[in-house]
Amino acid sequence: MNKNALVLLIVFLLSLPIIAQEDSTKSSEKKKKSLLDVEEMFMESEECSNASLSFPTSSVGISFGNSKDFTGLRFNKSDCDIGTINGFNFTFWHPRDFSDSEVNGISLGLVPAASYLNGINLGFAALLAEESMNGINIAGLAAVSEGEINGINFGGLALVSQGSILGINFGGLASVSQSDISGINFGGMALVSQETIQGINLSTVALVSQGGLSGINIGGVACVSQGPIYGLNLSSVALVSQSEIFGFNFGGIAVVSQESINGFNLGGIAVVSQESIEGINLGGIAVVSESSLMGINFGGIALVGLDGIWGMNAGGAAIVSEEDILGLNFTFGKIYTEEGVSGISIAGFKTEADYIEGVNLALAWTEVKNIDGVSVSFYNEVYGTQTGLAIGIVNYAKNLNGVQLGLINVAENNSSLLGILPFINAHID
Repeated sequence: MNKNALVLLIVFLLSLPIIAQEDSTKSSEKKKKSLLDVEEMFMESEECSNASLSFPTSSVGISFGNSKDFTGLRFNKSDCDIGTINGFNFTFWHPRDFSDSEVNGISLGLVPAASYLNGINLGFAALLAEESMNGINIAGLAAVSEGEINGINFGGLALVSQGSILGINFGGLASVSQSDISGINFGGMALVSQETIQGINLSTVALVSQGGLSGINIGGVACVSQGPIYGLNLSSVALVSQSEIFGFNFGGIAVVSQESINGFNLGGIAVVSQESIEGINLGGIAVVSESSLMGINFGGIALVGLDGIWGMNAGGAAIVSEEDILGLNFTFGKIYTEEGVSGISIAGFKTEADYIEGVNLALAWTEVKNIDGVSVSFYNEVYGTQTGLAIGIVNYAKNLNGVQLGLINVAENNSSLLGILPFINAHID
């Protein structure tokens, strides 16, 4: 090999690492470029695009992709910036932007969503509406609307609306509305409304309304309303209203109202009202009104009507009022009023009143200022005027205008010889 050939061979061998390094650099740059292209494609896929494959036209027929306005069969991965869709709409994934949109027909997917969902709406996880949801609305977890929900509405966990909920409404745990709930309404744990709940309303724990409850209202634990409660109202623990309660009202422990209670009212322990209680009123322990009691009134221990008690009245231990007690009155204990007792009164222990009109039977003691009628008691004490008949062991009248029958009969308005007599005493004006 000559000298020149040897020099060329050495130069070629020395240049091989440089060529290899350049090739490696170009390959690395190609790989980087390829990764950038993928990232760009991914980023582009995250942006809203109304690209779709639709036929026979871009707006009618069958569409695959995020077509904006379409009528027919539409299949999309995730809805974003859609307009009006009519027909069958299937969206695989959750939506990204669905403001100012409307879907009419059948909506199916993980989370079907639109401003307006109208028709048959089935969400494996949830249904979302910005304005209203109308039709048959079924969600595996929750159906949520910033407006109304109307129709047959089912949420595996909850129905939640900032507007009203109307129709047949089922929330596995709860149905919650910032407006009215109306129809056949079931909340597994609770029905909650910031306004009224109307219709057939059932919850295993509670019905809660700030507006009112009306219809057939069953709260497993409680029915609570800041407004009135009307209809057939049942709760294993309590019915509570800051307004009136009217209808057939049952509270396993109590029926409580800040206003009046009217109808058939049954409290396992008590029926309590700050105003009047009228109708058939039964309290296992007590029926208590800061106003009046009217109707058929029974308290296992007591009846209390501060402004009067009228009707057929039975209190196990006491019947108490600051005003008149009128009608048929019975207690094993005491009848007490600061005013009068009128009608037929039977007390196992004592009757105490300002006056008595009618028939009074008190086993132990009758203490009254004035009486007009018949009183039968172990001790009849009239520290005013007795008009009529008193029968007892001991009878006392400051002013007698009638007859006393007993072992000892005292009439202070008789002469000294006739003031105290055995067996019978009388004074007729």
